[in-house]
Amino acid sequence: MSTLAHAAAVQAAPYAYLARPLAPGANYGALTPEPVAFEQAAKFGAMSVSLVLAATLLGFAFDKEIAARLNIADGWGPVVGAVGGLTLTNAVAGLSQSTLASAGYAFGGMLPLIPVGFAAYVLNKPASDKTTTTLLSVVAGGTVVYGIYKAMT
Repeated sequence: MSTLAHAAAVQAAPYAYLARPLAPGANYGALTPEPVAFEQAAKFGAMSVSLVLAATLLGFAFDKEIAARLNIADGWGPVVGAVGGLTLTNAVAGLSQSTLASAGYAFGGMLPLIPVGFAAYVLNKPASDKTTTTLLSVVAGGTVVYGIYKAMT
């Protein structure tokens, strides 16, 4: 083996697992070789984002009513609408897997409402308050980082 070929083999060694054939039925996340029709995925993406947008706009439209009914400061309606819309979208998407998956998506989608409820009820702050936005940004960012970490391990 020439020095150049040896150097290339040594450099490629950490990536050798990529050349192995995939096990049938194994789940490799985004790399799983089960083709999903682009058209079907695009339709779902458009429906999902449209539902979240509509729910957010409803939250804006009914912000005063939501604030009065929940006895919280103004400005939380769009947040509740966006989280509710995305949770509904994820729960519907989960039905393609199982009813338990759908319930898991719905439960997981509602978890971000815990710090929102803390800020709205306990701190009694409006959504535009700097302390509130900092708190929710840290919690959301931490959740994303944790999710990425768990997906990689």
